[in-house]
Amino acid sequence: DISPLLSNIRGIKDKQELSKIKKACSISDKIMQEVMENITIFRTESEVKKYLMKRGMDFGCEMAFDPLVASGKNSSYVHYEDCNKKIKKGFFYVDFGVDYMGYKSDITRTTYIGQPPAREKELYNHLLKVQQDTVRMVQPGIKTSELDNYVRKHLGDLSAYFTHSLGHGVGIEVHEKPIVSSKAEEKLQEGMVLTIEPGIYFPGKYGMRVEDTVEVTKRGAKILTRAPKHQL
Repeated sequence: DISPLLSNIRGIKDKQELSKIKKACSISDKIMQEVMENITIFRTESEVKKYLMKRGMDFGCEMAFDPLVASGKNSSYVHYEDCNKKIKKGFFYVDFGVDYMGYKSDITRTTYIGQPPAREKELYNHLLKVQQDTVRMVQPGIKTSELDNYVRKHLGDLSAYFTHSLGHGVGIEVHEKPIVSSKAEEKLQEGMVLTIEPGIYFPGKYGMRVEDTVEVTKRGAKILTRAPKHQL
């Protein structure tokens, strides 16, 4: 069984692969920006999901995975699936990606519907800063566990509400090498593509996540998903 060997080889992308991933990310950026700039036209979470799928088809793409669309208390679920609900005030996140010629993208953006209370605004802006700082740490030779541990350290007490690993590789599959978690021993190499997606979730209340797909270059991280991330 040579699948582990092939998995490691696939972890480093060549120029053609990177070109397709970048195109997938560019398409998902356009769709994400359309949704976030026109959120008031949607009545339900499922309408947003259908829009994502239709726009993906307009660009000749399938979805990389079943899109996640959550608002209000539903945002407190890491992998919320029941989208047939009215969009409610509070945090609103969209997690989706497209498949372009066999290669995937993955992006999450969070916004707030209504006027955010000071505490919720503070939490989101702190998470956003931690995510951006972690992206800047990405470079060849760093262990993926260092990235995960950095996030948990700088979230402080909030790390108890960060209930999933920091990220994963992206390519032919939306989850592949490298593994990005606190227990991973893998070191990043030039040509790898991975997500950085910290999130915090308060059960039954609200949650938030910020995710980018990034390429590892010799100069550090190159962010491939560039849809705006607004401070609240």
